[in-house]
Amino acid sequence: MSEEKHTKAPWRIDGEPFDAEVGVDIIGVDDITICEVHPLCEDWTNEEIANARLIAAAPELLAALKFCASVLSANPAEMSEKLAIETASKAIAAAEGRS
Repeated sequence: MSEEKHTKAPWRIDGEPFDAEVGVDIIGVDDITICEVHPLCEDWTNEEIANARLIAAAPELLAALKFCASVLSANPAEMSEKLAIETASKAIAAAEGRS
């Protein structure tokens, strides 16, 4: 696998609970601002909140997908499939704001 070119994980959302008209920052390691996310109107929509969470979870999702691909290609046994599913499920939950 290639070395990551993006800001190192973890990323987090700074500015929750998504106050009206106020943007949030996606923050990386060493408090580096990755990007700012703002609502299009006065109040945050569920879609805009989900988008911010998805951006913040991007490094975790990429790492989980790479892990699952390597585990499944190297060890297609039942145990590796279970571990890959657990890893993917955790990343999905983070992207959906359930972690």
